[in-house]
Amino acid sequence: MTGPRITLRIDRIVSDTPGLERAALAAAIRDEVGTVVARDGTGSLGTSRNMAFGKGVVQGGKAPLAQRVGRATVKVLGS
Repeated sequence: MTGPRITLRIDRIVSDTPGLERAALAAAIRDEVGTVVARDGTGSLGTSRNMAFGKGVVQGGKAPLAQRVGRATVKVLGS
């Protein structure tokens, strides 16, 4: 059995930190969505909707920047 089909379109992510690679960011968001859905189900991402704007805070830490941005992005989706 395959998992749920999730389509996520992000128009842009604005960062004040240079060096955020697009491919690494896309992979981190994909990984974080998969982790959250596997752990908490699709309802954890909120309801299906169009979101004109969302704002999140990237936490500090030792994880790579792309991974931390991915976590913040998925957190905004669930709010």
